[in-house]
Amino acid sequence: MDLKGQKRETEEIFREIAAMQALPETASVNFQFLVEDEDADGAAFAAAAAALGYAVEWLEDEEEVAVTTATEPLSVEGLWAHEERLTLLAAEFGLEPDGWGFFAG
Repeated sequence: MDLKGQKRETEEIFREIAAMQALPETASVNFQFLVEDEDADGAAFAAAAAALGYAVEWLEDEEEVAVTTATEPLSVEGLWAHEERLTLLAAEFGLEPDGWGFFAG
């Protein structure tokens, strides 16, 4: 797991989006995690993320878990704080991060 590289990529994508359009002041951020390994425990990850207060939804016939934050001020620092926390949690259950997006709150 390369968290430094992942953080750089997140910061770059965030800057690119901000250069293309005005960002909302507040937003919910949606993160996707893949259940690719047969030993991965997507249900346990979903339960752990929900216990932390995130909204959780299964996608693609339970091969992907979407985890969404509450609406809060949108910043790259805030986004990364959630992404890092969720990436580390997902790794405990064998899931891989697969991107993020946000929608105005």
